[in-house]
Amino acid sequence: MDIKDYSNYKEGIFVYGGKAGPKKSVYDENNVWMLKFPQNTKSKETIAVSYTTSPVSEYIGSHIYQSMGFPVHETKLGTYQNKVVVACKDFKLPIKNKILQESPMEYLMNTVDDDILENLSRDETSSQSYHNISMNDWLYVLDNSPIAQQNPEIKERFWDQFVVDAFIGNSDRHGGNWEFYIDMNQDIKLFPIYDNGNALFAKHPEEKIKEFLENDTKYNSIVAQGNTPFISPDYHKIDSFSSIKKLSIKGNSNKDLEAAIKRNYPKIDLERINTIIDEIPEYANGLLIISNDRKTLYKKILADRAAIIEKSYNLILNKENKLNNSIKISLCKSKERGGLER
Repeated sequence: MDIKDYSNYKEGIFVYGGKAGPKKSVYDENNVWMLKFPQNTKSKETIAVSYTTSPVSEYIGSHIYQSMGFPVHETKLGTYQNKVVVACKDFKLPIKNKILQESPMEYLMNTVDDDILENLSRDETSSQSYHNISMNDWLYVLDNSPIAQQNPEIKERFWDQFVVDAFIGNSDRHGGNWEFYIDMNQDIKLFPIYDNGNALFAKHPEEKIKEFLENDTKYNSIVAQGNTPFISPDYHKIDSFSSIKKLSIKGNSNKDLEAAIKRNYPKIDLERINTIIDEIPEYANGLLIISNDRKTLYKKILADRAAIIEKSYNLILNKENKLNNSIKISLCKSKERGGLER
């Protein structure tokens, strides 16, 4: 894998938003690329690492999505001066003249009728924070927003991301980092999936990674950890892996979740994912890109998480088989009764 040093590349004039670290635009291969830098966490007492490994997480997470057949932004690893960066190809610029409007998914909240909004159990934290979003609100809006109703791929994308983000450990898929746009024909289109830098323990230092590998108790505490930005009506966080295991959201069965598990588990190719991880060099341009311990942990935990999702996948298939068998038996009995009556 070629790890480019972008230190002397021509800089662009384009600026980008977000709070996960500095960003810079550069020109490469006749295209504009956004360089995402690791976030400086020195001022955050709860994080024991000076800079996150979010560029590597962004690269691996995005390539896992791509390996599963999803449209995703193009990424490649690089360096800039003394930091590891991820270069993300600007996917909006080439189609800028074809876009009437672009909107983050959180704007769907504003497309529900006022009468319906009054009946929603919305709270101040849901409307004010990206990380305390009422799951009930989201599900209600996905079912009742005219835009979501007319474009079912929006709800499907939500649940696909719910499952895949659990798999890669991305806890930051709020309504501000997945988007749609309206094209010149006034059709709704989804942008590619992006912003996967919070996946795969980006805020953990090498000492913690090694500890997870050497301590089974600590490893088991994270293998099925599925933090999300969503909360339940009782203000408890929604855990994606708990939901996947139980096939429900806080005790309420959910057919959309089951459908997403059925769609996505067969797409998980661990051999291909391991290759994505193994192809990243340990060092490049004088900098540590990814340690062998981190590679080992990533491959181990992704395999174990795939096994958890597989159990739920098989449970869904068994339920469907039982239902189909029950229907067949009922039809046979119905035919038998019909024959006797004749």
